[in-house]
Amino acid sequence: MLLGKTVAIHGMLNYLMANSVRFAPRTHVVMLTTKIKDKAQYLE
Repeated sequence: MLLGKTVAIHGMLNYLMANSVRFAPRTHVVMLTTKIKDKAQYLE
């Protein structure tokens, strides 16, 4: 779908979460992302 197309990721936290898969195992990334997103929903 997005093969070969540029994607813009706005926000530093979103950028870090999107690129964290390169440096950490996926299971860790999934746990971290859900914690951050749940915390953000709680604050809204």
